[in-house]
Amino acid sequence: MIASRLVFLTAAFAGLLAAPVHAQDAPAQTDAEPGYWTNLFENTIHYTISQRGVRDEVDVHFNRDGSVSSPAGHSGQWRVEGESGSEQFCYNLTGFETGAAELTQCFDLRRMNRPRIGARWGGEFDQGHRYVAVVVEGRQLAAASP
Repeated sequence: MIASRLVFLTAAFAGLLAAPVHAQDAPAQTDAEPGYWTNLFENTIHYTISQRGVRDEVDVHFNRDGSVSSPAGHSGQWRVEGESGSEQFCYNLTGFETGAAELTQCFDLRRMNRPRIGARWGGEFDQGHRYVAVVVEGRQLAAASP
């Protein structure tokens, strides 16, 4: 068995069985709470990102095929890596005109629960740029204005 598994998933955050994951399925038995993945795949995460004095407003969709997309043209990939009990959800975002060309972040899945619509939290990407994120109901069709 491989000590550290790297599983590219087709959506973001779920919890079912420890069977192989297929592109159209939610991740199998992960450290995230059940229901987290469905919530992630059906809603929008609205980021306010501060980079070098510029504020970007980005609506992000984590998709079941492992991609990350936004109505404004940002894109990326997401994956789950690590062993049960210490799994990490990792993703990247590209397509920024100012600041870092790519933003990346990994965080512990065991801390992920099913966030409610309107849940808000702050964080920092690996490149040092701070953000505030909000769960917005549904999939947004247009980029948010600053």
